[in-house]
Amino acid sequence: MRLARGSPLLRFGSVALLVAFDQWSKARVFEWLKATPEGYSRPQPLLGEWLSFHSSCNPGAAFGQFDQFPYVLVIGRALAVMFLAWLLLRSDSRPRLPLFAMTLVLAGALGNLIDNLWTGCLSSGHPFQGVRDFIDVYFQPLFGIDWHFPAFNVADSCITVGALSWILASFLHRPAAEPKSAST
Repeated sequence: MRLARGSPLLRFGSVALLVAFDQWSKARVFEWLKATPEGYSRPQPLLGEWLSFHSSCNPGAAFGQFDQFPYVLVIGRALAVMFLAWLLLRSDSRPRLPLFAMTLVLAGALGNLIDNLWTGCLSSGHPFQGVRDFIDVYFQPLFGIDWHFPAFNVADSCITVGALSWILASFLHRPAAEPKSAST
């Protein structure tokens, strides 16, 4: 059986592979760093001072925001996953950039939702588990800017690249305007 480019099976297979990589990377890095059940460890430098792995537990959304609304976040993520899956299923196979974008955003949302519901780190005072973050970037050594980017993970990267790709696709793939008819 040969899969057609852009087929739903290929699309959802790609989502499954990205989610599997996200979950695998979180588990391996947290194990390697010997993270506590709450998800914290000492930083492990990878590329000088600017890139390291450092496990942390994020009970909120992007950059730890909205952690005081755990039900809203988890229900919102679940609704986003369902909506994105529906969009991905119904989308045309061309143009490819929006499909690529939807695939990434869906995989990222699903990876973080899985953390919230089953595989994440303990988050005190919250009914759900926190999302496991581990990629740590400091901009000081590269650009002279004293700024630390909040820790993130593969799922967050998928969401970011997917969202930017979706925005780019909206500029590149505009539908052709219908010709104006002459009124008589």
